[in-house]
Amino acid sequence: MKLIAMGTLLLASVAQAAKPAAPTQLVSDAALADAGLTLFWEARLPVATSETLKEAFLRDEALYVTTDRGAIYALHAETGLLRWGQNLTEPAYRIFAPTHVQQADARGPVVIPTTTRVFIFDRYSGQKTTCFAPEFPISSPSVAYDDSVLMGSTNGHFYSFIVDPQRCADPVMRWEVTAGGPIQASPILYGNRNLLIASRSGAIVSCFAPDKSLNWQYRAGGAVLADPVVDASGIYIPCMDRSLYKLNADNGAFIWRALFSSPLSTGPTVAAQTIYQFCPDRGVTALDAITGEQKWRNADADSFVSHSASGDILFGTPGRLFIVDHEKGERMAEVEVPRVRHAVANPANDAAYLLGDQGRVLCIRLDKVPYLRRQQIIMAQQQLNLPPVDESARGPNAVPTTRTTDRTSEDPFRSRRDKP
Repeated sequence: MKLIAMGTLLLASVAQAAKPAAPTQLVSDAALADAGLTLFWEARLPVATSETLKEAFLRDEALYVTTDRGAIYALHAETGLLRWGQNLTEPAYRIFAPTHVQQADARGPVVIPTTTRVFIFDRYSGQKTTCFAPEFPISSPSVAYDDSVLMGSTNGHFYSFIVDPQRCADPVMRWEVTAGGPIQASPILYGNRNLLIASRSGAIVSCFAPDKSLNWQYRAGGAVLADPVVDASGIYIPCMDRSLYKLNADNGAFIWRALFSSPLSTGPTVAAQTIYQFCPDRGVTALDAITGEQKWRNADADSFVSHSASGDILFGTPGRLFIVDHEKGERMAEVEVPRVRHAVANPANDAAYLLGDQGRVLCIRLDKVPYLRRQQIIMAQQQLNLPPVDESARGPNAVPTTRTTDRTSEDPFRSRRDKP
């Protein structure tokens, strides 16, 4: 394993965050402008010529991007600055979705499982904390809190480990539980250390993570392969019996079930009290999160990308972005993005993150969003590989960590659509 990108590559990423590095643009500025959007930043990762970007995962302030050669990169999602990169595994093995360790200070490291090993890195600097190889084949992403890492296996068991700082490479198994079948869906920590596990057997189990004491269990009508989602009103379970279930998070009681025309092998996204679910022969369907009733359907879309007051952004292949009305689904604009391979689901805000060719990553936002200023980039670069500053601990007389920049001054990071 080798550290890929630090130091000078970070400096190069600063410029790439503000303007395209490649000779041809992934998205037309004019097409974005017509749709009320603008290119917020574009970064180019230091990948080989034949290497392609595979998947991306948004975790808190970080955007993690994997490649088809077993590498992973961590970017600062707000600015597009490259924090670090690591070669984790061979191309034949899978890199599962990263997770941030839940800690009281909200600065926990990142846990990244592969098919054979579990890596833990400082999420800001990329420094490796530990790496260990469990005595079972890993088949799911992990969740983690404090000193505990939990994950599923193809053997139908789910495991909880304690990672002792004194014995990092030899974690102690805290407990294991039989899930009834191989576990592929991401486990979820919710509430006060409650753990949700779903397996290929259709078993859905909620237990207390520290000691696996049972909260409740439910049996779906088919295998659960895709990731469930939890929000304030319940738990959403995509199932291979063509159903999306909603359950009560406290007791597992059935709330509603939406039936689709094909098995659901992709998990939903929840944003603004709306569930976005992809079905292979129906596209993206938007459901009311409370009632489960269909609001609208877009047959040309493959995934939800982001939500804002101006509408929802959907991604469809081959290479199109659809901007639709949030309530009615009416198509308001369409943008051709032929070189984009993958879009990231972002329910948190309006930012649309896209993966393109030649190692390029884009962030597209509403054109009314203020552009990135020189001082923002400088401050972000200085803090890039460090935990965020706790402003409450600085005292009342501390010097501010940010300052404004004169809009009329020379600014190489100025948006191309902005005018003084």
